[in-house]
Amino acid sequence: MKSIIVIPTYWSRVKPREEDLVYDHPTPLDEGGTLGRLLASLAVLKESNFYIIIISCPTNPSIGKEVKNKVDKIIDSFMKDYKILHFSYPDLLKFQRLVKEKSKSAYIRHLSLEGYSNIRNMCLILTHILQADVSLLIDDDEVFEDPDFIKKALEFIGQDKIFGIAGFYLQAYGGYKFNDRKEWWKICWDNTGAMNRAFEIIDNPPRLKDTPFVFGGNMVIHKNIFTRVSFDPYISRGEDIDFLCNAKSKGFKFLLDNKLSIKHLPPEGQNPLWLKMREDIKRFIYMRVKLKKSGYPIKNTMPYPGYFLTNGLYFKIVVTNIILTLRAFSRGNISEVFKFLKNIILIFKYRKTASSDYPKFKEMENNWQDFMNWIAENRNALKTIIG
Repeated sequence: MKSIIVIPTYWSRVKPREEDLVYDHPTPLDEGGTLGRLLASLAVLKESNFYIIIISCPTNPSIGKEVKNKVDKIIDSFMKDYKILHFSYPDLLKFQRLVKEKSKSAYIRHLSLEGYSNIRNMCLILTHILQADVSLLIDDDEVFEDPDFIKKALEFIGQDKIFGIAGFYLQAYGGYKFNDRKEWWKICWDNTGAMNRAFEIIDNPPRLKDTPFVFGGNMVIHKNIFTRVSFDPYISRGEDIDFLCNAKSKGFKFLLDNKLSIKHLPPEGQNPLWLKMREDIKRFIYMRVKLKKSGYPIKNTMPYPGYFLTNGLYFKIVVTNIILTLRAFSRGNISEVFKFLKNIILIFKYRKTASSDYPKFKEMENNWQDFMNWIAENRNALKTIIG
């Protein structure tokens, strides 16, 4: 069974601008980042006969070439030991031109390096171009510690109609739960508490079990899923769990493996709290609308992300942002006062856009399988754009 490890890596200008894309912790171009650390950790793996695709993702197209050059330098020292291919923003432009030349402009919608979902879709697209059976999605802020990781990742995939495997993250201290202390303002927004409750299934038998969550940086996806199911670009974050629901709603078996772990060592995020809240508000409102329209039971997402998808979502948003508004005011941070208040006002906008974006995703989803079939018919031409 041919498998490919696909690793997105996110890069920003030295001084980010307002128009740049928002990611959790992109690496500024004047820093080394975490990609080299991840690639160095490949040495612990017993298995080494696999392809790796690095996807370099700039926060703005204007730095696409600089990001390509930066990542090329990082991966150069590992090329002698591993089969590494690099897909960059300039390669994306070549891909888009080739699709247009083939008179398939309808497929352009699937070709983007803007936003987590589009980047995850590119992971699947490149896996399919290289005719692999399995895509192993790994993030660049992780390190391998388990020598048998590849063996475990592929142990059950494709058997007994299991076409999706969810691994989990180990935190820096070695456990899988978040150690964050609950802050007082989270009285209605206990995200870490809800996640820790969901993670409790990791300790319980059997090894493979149904799960309401998945981590985007530790996913094993068989071609039977990725040629039929895509990530949803209309969800701003949480694209991994949303993909899990997409796959399950189509009847695919997607299970948690409580032996498949990877160490997660993210740099400290630079995004302010009001922006993190805004991204989550948009995400949960969209996912709630989507699940209701698709008929996927919200109870299947409990305790996380279901904690944020019930009828109490809007109450949670309003109360939490009022509390944060008062906190910002007491600290004299007037600019944040207005940003937290705007988060409440945006509820109405996000509900409206969610209702209009979901049909767009359904249209895109219906086009996805045709696109993947087209890729299979044009692999020789498409392989020239990778690397």
